Amino acid sequence: MNMKKISLDTVIATYNKLKNEAKTPTTEQMLTNIHETSQKITSSGGIVSPTAIITILSSKGIITVPRTLYYNKKEVNGKTTNAYRLLIDAWVEHSTTANAVNLSSKDLQNTIPESFVEDSDLVKIEDLTLRHKMALLLGEVKGLRNQVNTLKEVRSNPTLSLSKPLAELSYEESMELTLDEFDIEVLQEFLKVSKSSHVGFNGDGELMANKAIKRDEILSEKGLKETIVKIINLHTPPVT
Repeated sequence: MNMKKISLDTVIATYNKLKNEAKTPTTEQMLTNIHETSQKITSSGGIVSPTAIITILSSKGIITVPRTLYYNKKEVNGKTTNAYRLLIDAWVEHSTTANAVNLSSKDLQNTIPESFVEDSDLVKIEDLTLRHKMALLLGEVKGLRNQVNTLKEVRSNPTLSLSKPLAELSYEESMELTLDEFDIEVLQEFLKVSKSSHVGFNGDGELMANKAIKRDEILSEKGLKETIVKIINLHTPPVT
């Protein structure tokens, strides 16, 4: 597949446009995180990818998942509307055309810039593949350290419990229990009550129908079930 060439100025213009259109400070900040991370990857000769961005953000304690960055919740005339995805796609196109000549096909899938790690020892490694692996390893260590601190805070809160001992949680398992921006948005949309809503809540917090509901009519955003399962798993006491 031929990759369309896109200039750095165009990428920056895309970022500024999306940032100005952001509806919440959270979205604006995540766009900035993605933009700055992609800049570091590209300036280090790497290829931007959602996986690389997530790994680097995780090492900084910013937890997100591919669904948040790349899921296109609402299409308009068949076009992508997810601001994060639009920005990432622009950086992917720019970094690929700018740096592809220096990378193998394996490197294209997951590229972490050595400069991001800020460890002077990495530049002494002449083998690019080994240097890449070391950068990944150091990023993973930073991410795990942040997870340990987070889990300590959860452990100190007696109102929270997990379905298995905290010390046994892997990185993947902790990610499955973490509500991301998409999950929170799904819940917020479900809790909204308006004149057009088919369901709402009474004074006792019970879910009730506000108007007649047709068979197979969709009443929530996509992902509501998965979000509820996450919350249940997070607060389910361990089986002894």
